[in-house]
Amino acid sequence: MAQRYLEGDDLLIACRAGQGAIVLVEGERDDEDAFYYGQWFGTLGREISFFPQNGWQRVIAGVEHLRRALPPRHRIFGIIDRDFAPDAHLAAQHAALPADGILRTRAYTLENYLLNPTGWLAVLRLLQRTDLPAGWENEAAIAAQITAAYRTCLDIAAWNYTVHSEHARQPGGPNLEYKEHPDQLLRSKIPVDEQLGIWGQQRGAPQSLDGVYRQHQTMLQALPDAELPRWVTGKAVLKVFLQALPVHKIADRHLCSFYIHQQPVPPSDLVDLVDLILRTH
Repeated sequence: MAQRYLEGDDLLIACRAGQGAIVLVEGERDDEDAFYYGQWFGTLGREISFFPQNGWQRVIAGVEHLRRALPPRHRIFGIIDRDFAPDAHLAAQHAALPADGILRTRAYTLENYLLNPTGWLAVLRLLQRTDLPAGWENEAAIAAQITAAYRTCLDIAAWNYTVHSEHARQPGGPNLEYKEHPDQLLRSKIPVDEQLGIWGQQRGAPQSLDGVYRQHQTMLQALPDAELPRWVTGKAVLKVFLQALPVHKIADRHLCSFYIHQQPVPPSDLVDLVDLILRTH
């Protein structure tokens, strides 16, 4: 059973004993983000250690706390999901390390990096004793399944963008929740446009939020497939993809464990971030 993340003095003690650079990552438990970073970068165990914190805000607060509490010889950073950060923010972090030590992934979330068709083809071959079913028989077919999962999630990507934009304009007030699965948009008896329109009126939004939603939805639909990982949360896409995967009653976390053992090569985006950290003195 996975352990919950360390906090306070426990985190401080663990990081004081850690080797090399200390990197806080998202994930409530150690079988989430920290597990994947550990699998991808396990050969660098003497140079870098990863510790989970529950969400980006705790990563930022944890890095700030550790930088105050530990001696200057400790290199302490955080890696958080890109979420809604613009390209300019990512370009800046590669030009010069951020003063607060917080780096963002190029893809929307860590889960976007768990969607390599090579890895999932290997998982299916591991689990299936017979020929793979049509639509899953090779890398090209699985890549098409992944793209279809992305396209299924465009509506919640547009929803999340609209909610984020309004929160950024005016923090607080009546809020709507972010979505992590397309079904969450379908459960309400109120159409999406109407929900956003009512919410915008409650908050006194200067523009029609249902209009913002439709505009962003249209932009996403026009994007080439290769650009979707920057704009669509991998948390949702991975769930949709795993629901379609032709395997019988295997928990998502176990499937992802199979995947990481079949696809242990770290994504190039994350290699770049780790290199940035290791080059610091």
